[in-house]
Amino acid sequence: MRKKQKSEYSLGAGSRREFLRDACLGSTALVKIAQPQKVNAADPPPTPTDASSTWAARLSSDRRHLELSYRGELWVTGMRVAIKFGGAEFSSDAQGAQLEIAPGGHTGETLVQARGPLPFTIALEVANSTLTISVRGMAGGEEDSALVEAELHAGPEPIQARLEDADDDVLQMACGQAASGLNNAVFDRFRDMALQVWSRQTSFEPMETGFRLRAGNHLNEAAVCRLEIVHDVYARRLPFYAPLDKTAWPHAPAGWCSWYRYFAAVTEDEILENARAVARDYQAFGLRYCLIDSGWQVAGGGENNGPIGGSWTEANTKFPHGMKWLADQIKAQGLQPGLWLSVFGNADRNFYNIHPDWFLHDENGNAKMGSWFGTYVADFSNPELIKFLSEVYRQHTLAWGFEYFKLDGENDTRDLWAKNRIRAFDPSLPANEAFRDALRVIREAMNAKPGVFFSACGPEYPTESMGIAQAARLGGDVVGDGESPSFRGVRTALAATRRGYYTHNIAWYADPDVLVVRPPLTRDEAVTWTSILGLSGQLLMLGDDMTSLPEDRREMLRKVIPVADIHPMELYPLTKDRHIWVLHVVRPYGRWAVAGLFNWDCAPGEMPSAFQGGAYEIETRNEGLLGRQQTYGVQEANSSVLAAAKQENEWLEALPEKPSGLELLPVPSYLSPPTARRVVLNFEKAGLNPEVEYLLYDFWNERFLGRVRYEFTAVLPAHTCQIISLRPFLGHPQLIGTDRHITMGAVELLDERWDWGKSLLHLTLKIVPNHPTTVSIYKYNRKLKNHSASQGTATLKEENEFVQVQMVSLLPEVTLLLEF
Repeated sequence: MRKKQKSEYSLGAGSRREFLRDACLGSTALVKIAQPQKVNAADPPPTPTDASSTWAARLSSDRRHLELSYRGELWVTGMRVAIKFGGAEFSSDAQGAQLEIAPGGHTGETLVQARGPLPFTIALEVANSTLTISVRGMAGGEEDSALVEAELHAGPEPIQARLEDADDDVLQMACGQAASGLNNAVFDRFRDMALQVWSRQTSFEPMETGFRLRAGNHLNEAAVCRLEIVHDVYARRLPFYAPLDKTAWPHAPAGWCSWYRYFAAVTEDEILENARAVARDYQAFGLRYCLIDSGWQVAGGGENNGPIGGSWTEANTKFPHGMKWLADQIKAQGLQPGLWLSVFGNADRNFYNIHPDWFLHDENGNAKMGSWFGTYVADFSNPELIKFLSEVYRQHTLAWGFEYFKLDGENDTRDLWAKNRIRAFDPSLPANEAFRDALRVIREAMNAKPGVFFSACGPEYPTESMGIAQAARLGGDVVGDGESPSFRGVRTALAATRRGYYTHNIAWYADPDVLVVRPPLTRDEAVTWTSILGLSGQLLMLGDDMTSLPEDRREMLRKVIPVADIHPMELYPLTKDRHIWVLHVVRPYGRWAVAGLFNWDCAPGEMPSAFQGGAYEIETRNEGLLGRQQTYGVQEANSSVLAAAKQENEWLEALPEKPSGLELLPVPSYLSPPTARRVVLNFEKAGLNPEVEYLLYDFWNERFLGRVRYEFTAVLPAHTCQIISLRPFLGHPQLIGTDRHITMGAVELLDERWDWGKSLLHLTLKIVPNHPTTVSIYKYNRKLKNHSASQGTATLKEENEFVQVQMVSLLPEVTLLLEF
């Protein structure tokens, strides 16, 4: 460890001093965007002088700025303090100013003397991982203030975020290195650490290497701000947390999955027909995968509610040409084939009879311990079994040619192994260790071919696979076997998002389950479901029969493909469904937001939430009394859809003999018609800059909503939403929206420039060849004189305040010139 330089001081740990957090939150932070700035790479980072130190301070080379490191790692550079005192202004980096560092009067304190026309002292006090910054030597009045400005560095992919639930109605996410006025932390997912800032007024400005911080307070307050390092932001909730490696998959993939239309009855022909339809309609838009879900295996047909997890190696008679042939056919369509397996469940009795010692047994020697995922549960501590599975996945990858694996039943088989560990091959292993070791071997076998994607399914939230899988399911099935699509699926996806969206694009790609848009869902319900996936950027799998989907629903799906590279800004599990979603988008040529306003209220035909849990419990008891077992999809429908519950009650009432204890489902006799909900998007409360006037554009209705300040109100019926772009008004003609992608520019817009001298707007877009793409331009009281496109055709449609240009081109990149 190098010796301490003259201008560097270690701020050792001292007694903890509480900072008045309420005072820090006395006003809402504003986001003001600055131009990117670079860190001087020639300056060596500061390091503490002893192992007990946490924060260390050092002067920069110009001796007018401070650099702060925590446990030897640089977090803060270019720090300056500006003072407004008695009508005068002075800053620590002013011309002629100079800083000098000296030890403080007690342990954990360092004093920085600011020499100049208005001298003052900057006090740095450490208590554990917290650094309090205050100004001494001035007894200011109400109008006097101090401001700390600095550059914050939180790894190569810094995320500005909230670490704690503020219990408001806003869910935030970002595409690019964005900042919100609601957030007070920057997070480094590689170190699993965050720098949290507490101050009366705080703002963060994106810059090339991190964020520019401005934190201010009244000069007469005890401190200007407090910087707190938060350890184990994710590991404290997720013991197997590891940062997602995005090298091969820079954003969540998009594909099609067979389960939610065909379930275990799927056939080879149905897979091929859908692969052709998917390739025709979506491949050019960025969809990559065609996933064969359960139903292909020997002994995995799910007949009579039996197991769907069958043989790991043999296809059944519904797939007569075999899985290699089918994978080749999918590739011939330009898609990548995917395959579902129950990772440690198997219902193949013949295979069990050959290898009984590869499976678990209960205390009575019974091996039939499984359920839906397979009759027999693998003993994944058995090295012979793991060797066999390694060869299986090498075969599926290299010989069969599959490039995406969805491995199901992970939670259930892991829990059964833990319960029966005493009879396992190696009972000395902890369950999680045995499970993860086995899963790593399987993952390594997949790696025999570069770029193979692994999605874990628990069936819900298999956190034990974190650090091994690239994606994971967060919740239950959105449509069950025997169930028609309904808003229950939306609520299931919402529950999954509440539980684990904070892990998305940080630990893995989150999977809230597939997107279904087919009737009997209304168009509004389909739009709402599509918007959830599009705004959140989670893994996208389509779940309809793509050969018969109505054209308006097909076009709806195109608007969320490919998946945008979106990460959460709320780094904690959610406790409620929020009505306002705000996606902050940052690109080199501009910054804007996309707001989703939602009404999650119960609609006509939907079982009220207060009744659903009781209905499901009654139905389960009735099944036992009647000696029948309906599919889980029918059970879900009966407890969530009023018409299905009423039909079930009619059937029960018509029974000639009713067993004792049989109950009708609790269907309400009268429901008041739901009223529309007023959703108010207050710009400041949503993390936007309240001082800015925004141009609002409605995505799904392709409608300009005007120049708006402060807030916007939508009146929404139940199950509906409104998706709006909010672009700061720039004082000249500018883009306000597109119809290509729900992010309205994050995927398709490559550049936007305004030439004041020529009154010319330049737009460069990435479009889908031969597919019409429309951009909407705010004219700002100007007349469009000329327009031209570098390729293809450009057709105009002028409105009062904006003009729409529809482009069609054979080439994927078009430059549009608009002269005003």
